[in-house]
Amino acid sequence: VLCARAVRDAFESQNVLTSDEKDVHVSIGIAWGKILVVEDHDYLGDAVNIACKLGEDLAKPAEILIDVGIRERLPAKLPGIALHEMDLTVSGLRLQAWMVGEA
Repeated sequence: VLCARAVRDAFESQNVLTSDEKDVHVSIGIAWGKILVVEDHDYLGDAVNIACKLGEDLAKPAEILIDVGIRERLPAKLPGIALHEMDLTVSGLRLQAWMVGEA
């Protein structure tokens, strides 16, 4: 989560230096679970699929969304971070997620 924020913030800082049409915004999804690594270059599994749905289909530009597995593994309080619970639906799948925000 901290790394995702650092990546997002780095792009947002650089966007100040460019025109709007050249800005780069990231949408990040993070999920927890077992994955299958195929020959060190492909990753498969529910966690991969959920992370992709969160980051590509649901997160808005500059948003970070995490699944329940990540939320369960985070400390109750993170300095400077607020988590906002969301109920989302994508591709017929209901997801409980949290948006990572500023405290």
